[in-house]
Amino acid sequence: MWRGEILNQAKDGTKYWLCTTIIPFVDANSERYKHISIQYDITEKRNTEDTLRKTEKLAIIGELAAGIAHEVRNPLTTIRGFVQHNY
Repeated sequence: MWRGEILNQAKDGTKYWLCTTIIPFVDANSERYKHISIQYDITEKRNTEDTLRKTEKLAIIGELAAGIAHEVRNPLTTIRGFVQHNY
């Protein structure tokens, strides 16, 4: 038995994901003579997961950028205060 996800392509060129289970039929000599395949379209689920992953990456990049901006502003504020008091 095999279970996995397959990226397939329709005749019109669109791609779609299938959750697939393949079950072989075996004879008395342990030879496979046919199989059955059960498939579910999971394209929407995969697209939602991809969107969520991208959103999480953007959120992490935003947090990193905010942290860097904060760290850069702190020393600049100190320098500006020092310069204003001395001139």
